Amino acid sequence: MGNPLFMAVRPRAVVAPMQIGLAAQLHHLYCSRFLVDTLFAMGFTSSYSEIHRFQKNAAKLVAPDILGEGSFGMVALAADNVDHNVLTLDGMNTFHGMGMIAAVTPGKHTSHVALSHM
Repeated sequence: MGNPLFMAVRPRAVVAPMQIGLAAQLHHLYCSRFLVDTLFAMGFTSSYSEIHRFQKNAAKLVAPDILGEGSFGMVALAADNVDHNVLTLDGMNTFHGMGMIAAVTPGKHTSHVALSHM
């Protein structure tokens, strides 16, 4: 799991993925504020208010249907990361980024009808 010390020192700057993932799953399965708050007090999960903030933001994100309904196209996804100045002595002025694209090939449904001879 992530480091609870970072979450305690900078609670608004660090969102540990394991803690928020566990808290979101427990809240989804059991709908228990007591369970999430108890595990948060022990350092295992994120807080109940953080889960509500996460769920509110996740509910606003709706993935678009990039192919459209009834489409016969193809989607190819490509992702890569980039690191810049990773070998600095102090670890400052470094950059890590990630990008992802979706290449859509539209298609259309065609039917082949065999012609019979008369």
